[in-house]
Amino acid sequence: MIQVLSHCYGDYVEQHLTMELPRGATARMLFLMIPWIIFVLHFQDLEGAIALNSTKWWQIANPIMVATIGLYVQVFFLRRLWVVSMRNIWHVLPIAVVLVVG
Repeated sequence: MIQVLSHCYGDYVEQHLTMELPRGATARMLFLMIPWIIFVLHFQDLEGAIALNSTKWWQIANPIMVATIGLYVQVFFLRRLWVVSMRNIWHVLPIAVVLVVG
């Protein structure tokens, strides 16, 4: 868990605050998910796993975390494409429209 936090914070010290806030939120979400992934109580107990319903916080929050992390990655790559294409909006705009609509 410490490696996740050190990677999310330590390797990118030159980034601006606009990139640091989402990265910090992502690190906190990963920090909360890792204990549930490692210490699952019903790992080999199929009946116990079936008895779990979807009212647990990690089952509700998992799709939200996956969508948030996916959005963060897509925005990161759109920003990099924008910089690499010499700030040409016409390269980034079609992909951004697909991201918003799809």
